[in-house]
Amino acid sequence: MKNIKNLTLSTQIQWLFSVAIVIILLISTTVNITHQLNELKYESNLIVELNTEIALAQFDSWLSSNITFLETIKDEIELGNKFVDHDGLEQYFANRIIGHNDIITLYLGLETGKFESATGLSSPDYDPRVRGWYQGATAADGLFITEPYISSSAKTLVVTIASPVKNSQNQLVGVMGLDIRLEVLQSIIDDLSKNNGVDLFIVNQYDEVITHLNNTFNPTSDGMVSALSFGEYANLLNSPAHTTINTSNEYGTAGVSVYSNIPLTTWKIISSYDTTNNILTTISSIFTNIMIGILSVLIAGLVVNKCVKNLIKPLEDSVNTLTSFKKGDFILDTSHININSKEVAMFMQTIGDISSTLEMYVHNISQTLKQYSEGDFVRQKTITYTGDFEIIDHSLEEISSKLRSLLAETLTSTQSVDYEANQIASSASHLADSTIRQQELLYEFKLSAVSITDNITTSMVEVDKSYEIVQLMKQKAIDGQVVATETVSAMQNISSSTKEISKIIEIIDDIAMQTNLLALNASIESARAGESGRGFAIVANEIRDLATRSSKTVHEIQELLVSNLETVKLGEQKVAQTSKSLEDIMDATLENDEASKKVRENAIVQKDALAEIVTGTEKFATEVDASTNISHRNAEISTELTEQINSLKSQISKFKI
Repeated sequence: MKNIKNLTLSTQIQWLFSVAIVIILLISTTVNITHQLNELKYESNLIVELNTEIALAQFDSWLSSNITFLETIKDEIELGNKFVDHDGLEQYFANRIIGHNDIITLYLGLETGKFESATGLSSPDYDPRVRGWYQGATAADGLFITEPYISSSAKTLVVTIASPVKNSQNQLVGVMGLDIRLEVLQSIIDDLSKNNGVDLFIVNQYDEVITHLNNTFNPTSDGMVSALSFGEYANLLNSPAHTTINTSNEYGTAGVSVYSNIPLTTWKIISSYDTTNNILTTISSIFTNIMIGILSVLIAGLVVNKCVKNLIKPLEDSVNTLTSFKKGDFILDTSHININSKEVAMFMQTIGDISSTLEMYVHNISQTLKQYSEGDFVRQKTITYTGDFEIIDHSLEEISSKLRSLLAETLTSTQSVDYEANQIASSASHLADSTIRQQELLYEFKLSAVSITDNITTSMVEVDKSYEIVQLMKQKAIDGQVVATETVSAMQNISSSTKEISKIIEIIDDIAMQTNLLALNASIESARAGESGRGFAIVANEIRDLATRSSKTVHEIQELLVSNLETVKLGEQKVAQTSKSLEDIMDATLENDEASKKVRENAIVQKDALAEIVTGTEKFATEVDASTNISHRNAEISTELTEQINSLKSQISKFKI
């Protein structure tokens, strides 16, 4: 939708009048339709209520006439005691129902079990006392109307009206019954439904249809149809009597319905009115009102458009003329505007005054700004500014004053900056030279650090070799100590074995001495024996010689063993000294190992430290290189700044302040 600010005044007025008319028409149409709907609803409710009352009155009249007929005959029987001698009752009943087409039969059931009927048709086994009409009248002690049922004899829907018969002592002697056709009731419903479009039907206390305009729902020999099985009558039948409820019939047609209770029965008469015509009438009314509204809007639009053109046209022309201000044209042509009112004349006069005033101010401002653009900031005021234009006048004066002050201060600052720029250029040159010297020193320091790092790396290699040799010596010392220990153990074993051999030798020496003594004894005995003991003497001498030689040999072996024991003892001492020396060597080797580890660790630390120094030196050298470049750039900028300041001085000299 277009923004209302973008619409012309005439268009806005037309829209406002059109909207107002549409709103008024909508309100009036809504009120009329609402009133019409209420009238139609009231009319519908009135129709169904009136038809219900009419049908109820006709049915009541029909039922009352039959009740009166029954009560009259009952009175005649009671007064004439005809129930005592009931011969002739059959003919009497037949004569009384002549001319009453809706009456099927008239009968009397007695307390004795006798039954007399106008038709004369009854079974000998027929006992009236067990029939519903008899028991109902007896229980009610008065008039009783049965529920409708299909008569087996008449083959039609009938209802029985029963009333008790009493004697002069007010004692029950029997019950009179009257069977009447409900076809009359059907004709009443048909007549009322055809006259004004109202549907009527009657239901019993169980909401089952007794009679309906549509024969499909009327009772048959198969049973009765519930009103709840077709249409929407549940809310109606659950509501109090004479309450109008919206319903729909068996065809789904919407309508309003109401019911009333039929006196002297448990029946209800339901009246329904089709409201489809009401909806069509309402739609037609809405369409008519819409057409009237459209026509009204068109007519009002034409009238308003005509009025607006005559009254608003000068204002629109004036506004179009004022758009020249937007284009920068302050000389306005208003000759084409039709001045048709005092307000338009005053408006035109005001536009002329505004145009001339603005043109004067703009001209003076243009001259002042042109003067400023040429470098002359000494303002020459020729006119007096009034109103809001005093702010512009004050602003122009402020611009002149502040620009002159600014230019003066800029000139002073330029001279100061020129001096400082020269100083910066000199300092930048010295800084660049110092930075270059620092860069050379850092390069030499870096080379020295790298050389030291290489030497330390070489020393670490040698230390690693020394560490490996020490480790080898340490292992050799450990192996020698093990060998020495094993040697000492072996020599101790030799010493123990030699001592054992020495003991055995001593035993052998003792045996040799004893053998020598035995040989001597044998020689003595053989000498005693004489010639017979000579052979034995020879053997004894040989044994003594053998024992002597054995003893001599044993002494020699004993000497050798003693010599061996002394030699082994000396060897043990030497081996013990060797083991002690190996232990000292091993301790020294361990100390050398620890020293080598510390030397290696210190060398690694020094190497890492030197590597960090080299890395830091490289970074520092990078920063020094950057500082050198910055120093050179500062020197170049200082030179350029000096040149710019000289140019600024030349430019400022052109302004008049």
